[in-house]
Amino acid sequence: MEKALVLEAVKEIYGQSLRDKFDPKAIDEDTDLVEAIGLNSIESIEILVRVEEKFGIEVSDEDLNVELVKYLSSITEYIEKKLND
Repeated sequence: MEKALVLEAVKEIYGQSLRDKFDPKAIDEDTDLVEAIGLNSIESIEILVRVEEKFGIEVSDEDLNVELVKYLSSITEYIEKKLND
């Protein structure tokens, strides 16, 4: 799957999970979502569950950390890596 398609799907997931807090037009791949919109641990888990469902991947316990969902670029790269393994 192309990076641009993964990124668009990730933005859609964040939009569904964060509803009113997330404006994809105001946030780029490297925006710190913890600082910018106050992304919290509950929202992070919801995002990861949606990512697993959407892409058919499993996020391992050792990969669970705030850095994974803090930036659109980090979760996009992680998904790409999992899809290509």
